Amino acid sequence: TPEDGATVESGLLVVSGTAIDAVGPDGADPTGVVEVTALGQTVVPEADGSFSLIQSGLSPGVIDVTVVATDAGGNVATVELSLTIAPPPLALMAQPTPIVIDDLTEMPTLNVSLVLDGGTVQPDPSGLLFDTADAQIAGVDALGTVTGFENGSTTIDITLGELTLSVPVLVTADTTPPGPPALH
Repeated sequence: TPEDGATVESGLLVVSGTAIDAVGPDGADPTGVVEVTALGQTVVPEADGSFSLIQSGLSPGVIDVTVVATDAGGNVATVELSLTIAPPPLALMAQPTPIVIDDLTEMPTLNVSLVLDGGTVQPDPSGLLFDTADAQIAGVDALGTVTGFENGSTTIDITLGELTLSVPVLVTADTTPPGPPALH
Protein backbone atom coordinates (compact mmCIF):
# COMPACT_ATOMS: atom_id res chain seq x y z
CA THR A 1 0.00 0.00 0.00
CA PRO A 2 -0.80 2.56 -1.12
CA GLU A 3 -2.11 1.64 -4.57
CA ASP A 4 -0.92 3.36 -7.72
CA GLY A 5 -2.88 6.58 -8.29
CA ALA A 6 -3.89 6.97 -4.63
CA THR A 7 -4.12 10.28 -2.81
CA VAL A 8 -2.30 10.51 0.50
CA GLU A 9 -4.23 12.79 2.84
CA SER A 10 -1.30 13.98 4.92
CA GLY A 11 2.38 14.69 4.53
CA LEU A 12 3.08 11.23 5.99
CA LEU A 13 3.47 8.39 3.49
CA VAL A 14 3.71 4.75 4.53
CA VAL A 15 4.75 2.31 1.82
CA SER A 16 4.22 -1.27 2.95
CA GLY A 17 3.86 -4.66 1.35
CA THR A 18 5.47 -8.05 0.92
CA ALA A 19 8.56 -8.94 -1.10
CA ILE A 20 9.09 -12.66 -1.71
CA ASP A 21 11.77 -14.42 -3.73
CA ALA A 22 9.64 -17.30 -5.03
CA VAL A 23 12.19 -19.07 -7.23
CA GLY A 24 15.97 -19.32 -6.92
CA PRO A 25 18.50 -19.68 -9.74
CA ASP A 26 17.56 -22.40 -12.25
CA GLY A 27 14.54 -23.44 -10.14
CA ALA A 28 16.62 -24.01 -6.99
CA ASP A 29 15.58 -22.82 -3.57
CA PRO A 30 15.01 -19.06 -3.46
CA THR A 31 17.87 -16.93 -2.20
CA GLY A 32 15.50 -14.64 -0.31
CA VAL A 33 14.84 -10.91 -0.57
CA VAL A 34 17.59 -9.17 1.35
CA GLU A 35 16.44 -5.56 1.02
CA VAL A 36 13.64 -3.29 -0.14
CA THR A 37 14.36 0.31 -1.14
CA ALA A 38 11.93 3.20 -1.64
CA LEU A 39 11.81 6.89 -0.80
CA GLY A 40 15.56 6.93 -0.31
CA GLN A 41 15.36 4.33 2.46
CA THR A 42 16.41 0.70 2.58
CA VAL A 43 14.94 -1.88 4.94
CA VAL A 44 15.40 -5.60 5.48
CA PRO A 45 12.06 -7.41 5.15
CA GLU A 46 10.71 -9.52 8.00
CA ALA A 47 10.96 -13.32 7.74
CA ASP A 48 7.55 -13.43 6.04
CA GLY A 49 8.69 -10.84 3.47
CA SER A 50 6.69 -7.94 4.90
CA PHE A 51 8.21 -4.48 4.91
CA SER A 52 7.23 -0.91 5.76
CA LEU A 53 8.91 2.39 4.89
CA ILE A 54 7.78 5.76 6.27
CA GLN A 55 8.45 9.20 4.81
CA SER A 56 7.19 12.42 6.38
CA GLY A 57 7.28 16.06 5.37
CA LEU A 58 6.24 15.47 1.77
CA SER A 59 5.12 18.54 -0.17
CA PRO A 60 1.70 18.58 -1.84
CA GLY A 61 1.65 17.44 -5.45
CA VAL A 62 2.24 14.33 -7.53
CA ILE A 63 5.22 12.15 -6.67
CA ASP A 64 6.57 9.03 -8.33
CA VAL A 65 7.78 6.28 -6.03
CA THR A 66 9.86 3.30 -7.14
CA VAL A 67 9.92 0.31 -4.79
CA VAL A 68 12.87 -2.01 -5.45
CA ALA A 69 13.27 -5.52 -3.97
CA THR A 70 16.71 -7.11 -4.22
CA ASP A 71 17.44 -10.77 -3.56
CA ALA A 72 20.70 -12.34 -2.35
CA GLY A 73 21.69 -13.07 -5.95
CA GLY A 74 21.54 -9.37 -6.82
CA ASN A 75 18.37 -9.71 -8.89
CA VAL A 76 15.90 -6.85 -8.64
CA ALA A 77 12.17 -6.39 -9.09
CA THR A 78 10.49 -2.98 -9.15
CA VAL A 79 7.05 -1.48 -8.75
CA GLU A 80 6.32 2.09 -9.85
CA LEU A 81 3.69 4.18 -8.05
CA SER A 82 2.37 7.62 -8.91
CA LEU A 83 0.81 9.21 -5.83
CA THR A 84 -0.79 12.54 -5.05
CA ILE A 85 0.14 14.17 -1.76
CA ALA A 86 -2.89 16.23 -0.75
CA PRO A 87 -2.34 19.70 0.66
CA PRO A 88 -2.70 19.88 4.43
CA PRO A 89 -6.07 21.00 5.74
CA LEU A 90 -6.14 24.60 6.93
CA ALA A 91 -9.55 24.96 8.55
CA LEU A 92 -13.05 23.62 9.04
CA MET A 93 -16.08 25.44 7.66
CA ALA A 94 -19.72 24.82 8.64
CA GLN A 95 -23.17 25.90 7.50
CA PRO A 96 -25.50 27.09 8.84
CA THR A 97 -23.78 29.38 11.28
CA PRO A 98 -25.05 30.55 13.64
CA ILE A 99 -27.73 27.98 14.27
CA VAL A 100 -30.98 29.57 15.47
CA ILE A 101 -33.68 27.20 16.69
CA ASP A 102 -37.03 28.90 17.28
CA ASP A 103 -39.10 25.72 17.26
CA LEU A 104 -38.01 22.72 19.35
CA THR A 105 -39.20 20.38 16.59
CA GLU A 106 -36.54 21.81 14.22
CA MET A 107 -33.39 19.69 13.92
CA PRO A 108 -30.89 21.42 11.60
CA THR A 109 -27.85 19.47 10.40
CA LEU A 110 -24.42 21.05 10.17
CA ASN A 111 -22.80 20.75 6.75
CA VAL A 112 -19.05 20.69 7.42
CA SER A 113 -16.29 21.13 4.86
CA LEU A 114 -12.53 21.02 5.03
CA VAL A 115 -10.67 24.02 3.62
CA LEU A 116 -7.38 22.97 2.01
CA ASP A 117 -4.34 24.95 0.97
CA GLY A 118 -5.12 27.00 -2.11
CA GLY A 119 -8.77 27.45 -1.10
CA THR A 120 -9.95 24.03 -2.27
CA VAL A 121 -13.00 22.92 -0.29
CA GLN A 122 -13.63 19.24 0.48
CA PRO A 123 -17.23 18.65 1.61
CA ASP A 124 -18.21 16.04 4.20
CA PRO A 125 -14.78 14.95 5.46
CA SER A 126 -14.73 11.69 7.41
CA GLY A 127 -13.64 11.53 11.04
CA LEU A 128 -15.56 14.56 12.32
CA LEU A 129 -16.33 14.67 16.04
CA PHE A 130 -19.18 16.82 17.37
CA ASP A 131 -19.72 18.00 20.96
CA THR A 132 -21.89 20.56 22.71
CA ALA A 133 -20.74 23.04 25.32
CA ASP A 134 -24.07 22.93 27.19
CA ALA A 135 -26.13 19.78 26.72
CA GLN A 136 -29.09 21.32 28.59
CA ILE A 137 -29.51 23.94 25.86
CA ALA A 138 -28.79 21.85 22.74
CA GLY A 139 -27.35 18.50 21.75
CA VAL A 140 -25.67 17.18 18.62
CA ASP A 141 -25.40 13.65 17.25
CA ALA A 142 -22.51 11.98 15.39
CA LEU A 143 -23.87 13.21 12.03
CA GLY A 144 -24.03 16.87 13.12
CA THR A 145 -27.80 17.04 13.65
CA VAL A 146 -28.57 19.65 16.32
CA THR A 147 -31.51 19.38 18.71
CA GLY A 148 -32.66 22.27 20.90
CA PHE A 149 -33.83 21.41 24.41
CA GLU A 150 -34.39 24.73 26.19
CA ASN A 151 -33.92 28.43 25.53
CA GLY A 152 -30.42 29.77 25.79
CA SER A 153 -27.14 29.86 23.90
CA THR A 154 -24.29 27.40 23.59
CA THR A 155 -21.80 26.22 20.98
CA ILE A 156 -21.39 23.06 18.96
CA ASP A 157 -17.69 22.18 18.78
CA ILE A 158 -16.47 20.31 15.70
CA THR A 159 -13.09 18.56 15.70
CA LEU A 160 -11.10 16.86 12.97
CA GLY A 161 -7.59 15.93 14.06
CA GLU A 162 -5.92 19.17 15.18
CA LEU A 163 -8.61 21.38 13.61
CA THR A 164 -11.53 22.74 15.64
CA LEU A 165 -14.51 24.97 14.92
CA SER A 166 -17.16 26.31 17.31
CA VAL A 167 -20.60 27.08 15.88
CA PRO A 168 -22.87 29.32 17.98
CA VAL A 169 -26.34 27.95 18.77
CA LEU A 170 -29.24 30.10 19.95
CA VAL A 171 -32.46 28.42 21.08
CA THR A 172 -35.36 30.87 21.22
CA ALA A 173 -38.42 28.63 21.19
CA ASP A 174 -41.76 29.84 22.48
CA THR A 175 -42.17 27.62 25.53
CA THR A 176 -44.74 29.82 27.30
CA PRO A 177 -48.14 28.15 27.52
CA PRO A 178 -51.17 30.22 26.59
CA GLY A 179 -53.25 31.81 29.33
CA PRO A 180 -56.18 29.80 30.70
CA PRO A 181 -59.38 29.99 28.72
CA ALA A 182 -61.92 32.52 29.99
CA LEU A 183 -65.26 31.01 30.90
CA HIS A 184 -68.50 33.05 30.55
